[in-house]
Amino acid sequence: MQNGDKKPFIIYDEKSLGKFHNLNRVQRSLNGLNGIDGTMVKYDNLSELCKAFGADPKIVEDELVKYNAMILEGKDAQFDKPLERSGRKVEALDLKGPLFAMVINPRLNYTPGGIRTDLQGRAIALKDGKPIEGLYVVGEASGGLHGQERMTGCSMPECAVFGMIAGESAAQRKSI
Repeated sequence: MQNGDKKPFIIYDEKSLGKFHNLNRVQRSLNGLNGIDGTMVKYDNLSELCKAFGADPKIVEDELVKYNAMILEGKDAQFDKPLERSGRKVEALDLKGPLFAMVINPRLNYTPGGIRTDLQGRAIALKDGKPIEGLYVVGEASGGLHGQERMTGCSMPECAVFGMIAGESAAQRKSI
């Protein structure tokens, strides 16, 4: 399907921006300083926003009205998306404006989950739950500490700490 090179975009209202987990990142984005994470632009109204993204204002408004209705009903009937995450509830968007939007730039930021490991960084076999001799896994390839969701900024310390632990464990290993 051809879309004329239009990019997907995400819309926020002022209230949702205030609930962002990293307000510094929001400010950087609004000031065009967020690099690969994108630049967010403020629009006075939905029509102005749609014009900037080459989107049909009627279609976007209809979808947002449907989305808001699902939120108010407490169930995402279309995608079964959870409307609460980490104690934060999804709230309806205020469509009066101002609104904020940015292009969604898909990329791999972090992969929670992966190969299960023990405290020495050894890979754990699915079949019997025992360490696989000589196989160490660290960083984003490992199952990690955080499971399904991680706190921002925890990836590098986890990689470094478990990299050192696995390295020390491998160095102490008796060769076969």
